[in-house]
Amino acid sequence: MRYLGGKWKIRKWVVDKIKPFLFNSSRYIEPFCGSCAVASLASRELGIPVYASDNNRYLIALLKAFKEFGDCDEMWPQITRDRFIHIRENKELYDDYIIGWAGFSYSFGGRFFHSHRFNDQNDIDRRVKNNRIKMHKELRHVNISLMDYDEVEIKKTDVVYCDPPYKNKSGYSGEFNHAKFNEWVRVKSNICPILVSEYEFNLDEFICIGEKKNRFQ
Repeated sequence: MRYLGGKWKIRKWVVDKIKPFLFNSSRYIEPFCGSCAVASLASRELGIPVYASDNNRYLIALLKAFKEFGDCDEMWPQITRDRFIHIRENKELYDDYIIGWAGFSYSFGGRFFHSHRFNDQNDIDRRVKNNRIKMHKELRHVNISLMDYDEVEIKKTDVVYCDPPYKNKSGYSGEFNHAKFNEWVRVKSNICPILVSEYEFNLDEFICIGEKKNRFQ
């Protein structure tokens, strides 16, 4: 699934970085699940229950729909450019998962309603259908919830991976309070291991356990 900041290409690397921190962990928690790239692989490789959440209602509705009936073609309408625009401008007329379906799957670069993917319509439909069926399988063992990161209950037997909106990077919708999030990490890291993906972090307070270069640099 295309999603801004998604980790599909490096998710194996991320999960391998998480494994040494499992200790006696009984749950894997991901409060910024995005497209569930990491969470879905974690559900197969870590051997513990996986809980993924995000505060975007359309994203979570889409992920839940993928999991529940992603293999049921009649539940997923074709999103032409005209329908894309109509859904974007009239969200109150559509189910949340359809809004997510149009806004993410049919949007250029996976940016929510950024612009309709301008390839051949048949090619787009084929790609998003294949992805939908893939997501149906990927999310089979992932517990998905709608909530903000600071609403997630953290226990001492958890391991937590956070992939928040990156500081000083464009393309994310809404404002994100990085200072508030950093303080949350400080507090919760006294309870259990908290791992964070970020371009900029204060290494006087936190330990870097791995780096990946931006492929565009």
